Amino acid sequence: MRRVNFVEDLIQDVRYTIRSLAKSPGFTGVVVATLALGIGANIAIFTIVHGVLLRPLDYPKPDQLMYLTAEAPAIGGTGSALSAPEYIEFRQMNRSFAAVGAYSTGGAAYTTGEANLATGDRPLRVRSISVDAHLLQALGIQPEQGHFFSDEETTRWTGTLPPPMAILSHELWRTAFGGRPLVGLKVEIEGRPHEIVGIMPPGADVMDNHTQVWLPLWLHPNMARQREAHVLYVIARLKDGITAEMAQTELNAFLENWGDRVGAGDHVADEPSAAVGRPHLQLRTLQDAIVGNARRPICVLQAAVDSCCSSSARISRTW
Repeated sequence: MRRVNFVEDLIQDVRYTIRSLAKSPGFTGVVVATLALGIGANIAIFTIVHGVLLRPLDYPKPDQLMYLTAEAPAIGGTGSALSAPEYIEFRQMNRSFAAVGAYSTGGAAYTTGEANLATGDRPLRVRSISVDAHLLQALGIQPEQGHFFSDEETTRWTGTLPPPMAILSHELWRTAFGGRPLVGLKVEIEGRPHEIVGIMPPGADVMDNHTQVWLPLWLHPNMARQREAHVLYVIARLKDGITAEMAQTELNAFLENWGDRVGAGDHVADEPSAAVGRPHLQLRTLQDAIVGNARRPICVLQAAVDSCCSSSARISRTW
């Protein structure tokens, strides 16, 4: 009997609703539009929140990835790159990370973040990045085809240019070359033939750079020696069982006697130079580094949309 009464009540409510809608079409339209706007906006902003803040990065064990930067608040410098000597010293001293790698979008042999690529029928301006083999190890990704750069191919910081080779993103390989076999063949990049040694898996990227061409890291000898030439961005993968807090504690200990360890007085932790704005090192998760300052406005926008949905619900209840 309770089931029968429920169905009868539901039918009566539906009939009443239909009659009410027919009697006040203008007000009904406003309520429906308000509800549609609130629900649609909430779905849209949640999609953004999920894609930017909640969805894990497309790497194996993304929570282990950390971003190392040079910070100089006294002169307004945050999230800066490291110098080559600082990068090498950190790699040698640290005990918290399984792999530490570097990349650059400028200061390399022939790339400033973009490169000219010949596809046969027309040239393309593509997004490029220079990486060392350690970075690819830290990210933990595997090539879809071919192989990645070796350590010897990405640490030749000498007067000669890096080996003419490149890795293409999966997306560029499909759109510009139609997915045809390309590994082992040569493609002209910046007017110089480069052997394509590998194809990245779909979606592979670094710091949301939308990278299309990966090149071996190379620095001019002067940059490789100068501590004031901050051109390398560093990503590291924590060892299993090591937390970000433990790694930061270790880094703080290194900063206290960095100069004594490496026999240099112009390093990131040098106290006299820090007083005039020289940077110190700081770790944060790669997820936070990518999201950056976008987290606050996205959260504010989510709160505004939630308020809009609450208002829509109150209007519908009043109606």
